[in-house]
Amino acid sequence: MIKATPFDFPYDGRLVPQDTALLVIDLQADFLSPTGYFARKGYDPSPLRAILPTVNRLIAAARAPASQSSIRGKATAPTWPI
Repeated sequence: MIKATPFDFPYDGRLVPQDTALLVIDLQADFLSPTGYFARKGYDPSPLRAILPTVNRLIAAARAPASQSSIRGKATAPTWPI
C-alpha cells in the first residue's frame, strides 16, 4: 500500500510486485539539481526535489528480491542546445 492523497494506491490494497511496473520519468538534473538549468535561470528547484525521497523509496521497493525489475536510463550530452 502506498500512502497518497486523495486515496492510497492501489485503491483495493492489492499491489502485487510481480504484476506491477514502476516508471520514473524526467527526474533530470536540469529540473532538480540546485545547479541545473532551472536553478541557473533563477527558479527554486526545492519544491520539485521534495519528491526524491519518495521516488528513491519506491525504486528500492521495486528492486527488492520479491519483484522483477528492469532499470533503463537515457542521457544526453550536456552541450546539446536547449
